[in-house]
Amino acid sequence: MKKATVLTLVFVAACGLGVSGCRKAAVETPPPLLAEELAGGDLVQFWSTTLPLDEGETLEHLYCRRGNLYTVSSTNQLRCIDSFSGHIKWTVKLCDADVTPSDVGQLGDEVAYVAVIDKLYGFLTDNGQPLPPRHLKMAPSTHLLVAPPFVYFGSHEGWMLAEHATHRGQSWDRLMHATILSAPVAAGGLVYFASEDGEVVASDGGQRQVHWTFKARDAFEADLKLSGTQGFVLAACRDYSLYALNPIGGQPAWICTTGDPILQAPMAFGNRVYVITEPHVMLALNELDGERPLWSTENVDRFLAASPRALYVLRTDGMIAALSHQDGSVLFTLDARRLDVFSLNEIDGQLFLATRDGLVFAVREIKGRYDDQEAAKAAPDEKAGQEPVLIQ
Repeated sequence: MKKATVLTLVFVAACGLGVSGCRKAAVETPPPLLAEELAGGDLVQFWSTTLPLDEGETLEHLYCRRGNLYTVSSTNQLRCIDSFSGHIKWTVKLCDADVTPSDVGQLGDEVAYVAVIDKLYGFLTDNGQPLPPRHLKMAPSTHLLVAPPFVYFGSHEGWMLAEHATHRGQSWDRLMHATILSAPVAAGGLVYFASEDGEVVASDGGQRQVHWTFKARDAFEADLKLSGTQGFVLAACRDYSLYALNPIGGQPAWICTTGDPILQAPMAFGNRVYVITEPHVMLALNELDGERPLWSTENVDRFLAASPRALYVLRTDGMIAALSHQDGSVLFTLDARRLDVFSLNEIDGQLFLATRDGLVFAVREIKGRYDDQEAAKAAPDEKAGQEPVLIQ
């Protein structure tokens, strides 16, 4: 296991002496993260790195994948950062600035995938070497789901598509008849799609054979997720309900009717399910019986990460709050108002944060447990075999 060296930055203001005495020192801009706030939450800035942005270029997106952090800039420069060391591994130009690429999917630890309109580009994660681009039948309308050996996505035309990573002839697709905006999920050999006509479909992951369908009263637009211990398919519907569907037969294990629009995909950790509703109210649900919230808290804008210790969220006031899984109490906060770009990390409790001018941070719990990149490559399925966190 590699050891990381944590660097503490000290800012010194110099006093210039002249015939009239000491000139007024220039006002120093405070760092985006204050050391005393981090220490107060038993956190540490694990690394920071500055991206070599061109003039006028700004950082726009951060994507956390196992062992790597990907950034996409305003000029569509894709950069890959080692998530353990902060080392910038490679940079490629995806497309013109007026084109919007997809998010970044990662196949194991070897290949990063990005879709640009109707082409799928692959890059080796070690050095950025490009693979031959694939022409897609439809342009993706969802985030990419990479579940070896397929890259799954939906389209505006209502197709659910599976692109085989190595054998093009094994790719498949199926028409759902309505626009697909929800990113799919996969588990146990099945892949699950949801569409704007309120339908959830479970298909064999390797072919277009449908195992079951479920019909809701309104559209699905938020990404699908899987719950932590039971593997329920979590589908947030525009009918103000969150459905937990049995992955085998599709029957609802429970339905939580929130009474308000659900703003984004839920987040699952251990035996908890979290969902954010309008106006920025977060509900905590029991995975086994989520009809009634266990607790709620206000002013939550988005999820950032979760660890056995805390759920990390960005609040509407620009503060990062660490919330207790047990009762939602605020364990501590970090002032994130000098930060601009935040990554959702569903792998571990690490926080990946950035400014638009290219300063990227990794923040960890001092007592947290994390896999470095070498450990992840040696045992990629180790995390899946661990006992899930159970919150009493």
